Amino acid sequence: MSQNEDQNYNQDQNHHINQPLTVMALSDFHGSLHVLPLLKEKIKEIAPHFILFSGDIVKGYARGDEWLAAQEDGRAPRMTDGITAEVREDEKFYTHFFSFLHALSIPSFAVPGNMDAPEKRFLQFCPPGMSAHRFQKSIYSPPGSSKDLLITGFGGELTEIQDEGTYVLQYSRSTIIDSLDLSTIPDEIFALITHSPPVSAVSVEDGQEKGSRVVNDLIDILHPKFLFCGHAHTAQGTDTIGTTHIINPGALKYGNYAVIRGDSVEYNRL
Repeated sequence: MSQNEDQNYNQDQNHHINQPLTVMALSDFHGSLHVLPLLKEKIKEIAPHFILFSGDIVKGYARGDEWLAAQEDGRAPRMTDGITAEVREDEKFYTHFFSFLHALSIPSFAVPGNMDAPEKRFLQFCPPGMSAHRFQKSIYSPPGSSKDLLITGFGGELTEIQDEGTYVLQYSRSTIIDSLDLSTIPDEIFALITHSPPVSAVSVEDGQEKGSRVVNDLIDILHPKFLFCGHAHTAQGTDTIGTTHIINPGALKYGNYAVIRGDSVEYNRL
């Protein structure tokens, strides 16, 4: 961070003191570079304390199409020329997106989406401290507050079937839930970020259920105050499961986002 950026960040932190905690929720960018200038202006206007992103930075069409075709044909997926060529596009989108977030000098936390495969490529471009994937615990300390907020998440599509990490990113129930060390789970999780939504009022897109019962079970185990998700691009909205508030900000590629101020939620479009 440059000296000017450091000064601006400190000024922003001072401005945040005595302000209600403000969070911007984003998801499903899918390489839509044209939204970034509009998003930058909106972030300046809102001045969130931090930003949460629920995955899918790249498009991944070639990988995704080959994965689906292989599933339909009952065969192993193949590494095609289109997939090889797509790597350069993926790297461009990761570079632009993470550079954009880093330049804001606002704390940001992200998980990969199901199209952000392989996970190691996502992590290669994700700046240190920004990733909250695979139950990695991140701490945010609000300005003027003595209470730290715990933020964590699980990337990829959470599923009842097998793990996949090359063509799409998906993790099975056994990988996610059966591997949890319950003794390490904190009493209070402020935000759980997932790409998959729980089966709920914010998980249906064009009549298709996009939610995962694995996420519902995570909520029952972890009891986060908020769960931020995506994947169902047009299912922007809120639901409640137990004491957890579910937030699907809608797809950023359509200009959708959500802002949480205190306990209130606003949904808007750039």
